[in-house]
Order: sequence, then structure tokens, then C-alpha cells
Amino acid sequence: MPPQGDLNPQQKKYAVINGDNTTAVEIVAAVAGKKIRVLSYVLSVSAATTMLWQSASTAKSGAIHFVGTALVPYSSGYNPAGHLETAVAEALNLKSSANVSFDGHVCYIEV
Repeated sequence: MPPQGDLNPQQKKYAVINGDNTTAVEIVAAVAGKKIRVLSYVLSVSAATTMLWQSASTAKSGAIHFVGTALVPYSSGYNPAGHLETAVAEALNLKSSANVSFDGHVCYIEV
């Protein structure tokens, strides 16, 4: 049974965030006929950079700036309505503006 007040009784899924370059890194593969809705995420970086969530190559978030090493990871918190979502049948990507290592995890549903 989902937590009381949870707007997303669908099966939540989880993915690892692991990248180390300036090209977009696929976090969740595209799903035919579905959008990927991000409910929460945690990010940490090895040096100063700006992160951007993307639906394929289209920006889906504003720039998330890291001034230096994020010794304490950034957490979006849980949003049952979703922080962002991809277009139908597009992958969820994460892109860094600098050639740095970035890690974390994401919780999402397919809608």
C-alpha cells in the first residue's frame, strides 16, 4: 500500500546516476509510449559544474549549479506530482557543463 497522500500508486523505479564527462548521460532508457516522471533525486559532484536534466536533448530543468565539491549530496526531496518528466518515448538524460564525476540516484515512475 502506498504511503498516505501518495499521488503515485504506480510502481516506483530507481536508477543509478553515474557520469564523468560533458556529454549527456542516459540515466533511464526511453520506454515506448511512456514518459519518465522524476519524483526525487540525489546528486553529488567531484568539482564545480552545472547540471541539466534532459528529455533526450531537450532541457527539462533549469541549471543546477555546484560551486565546488558537493561533500553533502544535493537532494531534490520527494515530489509526488513529479519534479520533471520526459516527452513520450524519450530517455531521461543528465548533462554536466564540466568534465567532472557525478553520482547519485533517481526515483521515477513511467506514465
